[in-house]
Amino acid sequence: MPTVGAGEVLIRIEIAGVGGWDALEREGELVYNKVHFPRVLGGECAGTIVAIGDGVERFAVGDRGVS
Repeated sequence: MPTVGAGEVLIRIEIAGVGGWDALEREGELVYNKVHFPRVLGGECAGTIVAIGDGVERFAVGDRGVS
């Protein structure tokens, strides 16, 4: 299991989405922010929080989460 840092949560992803703009960004045709690598495309997801890092107060393990 990945470790979580301070202020982070770990979500067990149950469903993920990929937008049409992800392919455009991958091809370099859509750059709205400075791109940093490694770049993760398709970051839309929903699931259950399985771990929380230090300082996280808004969420708890077992909460449903959306990213």
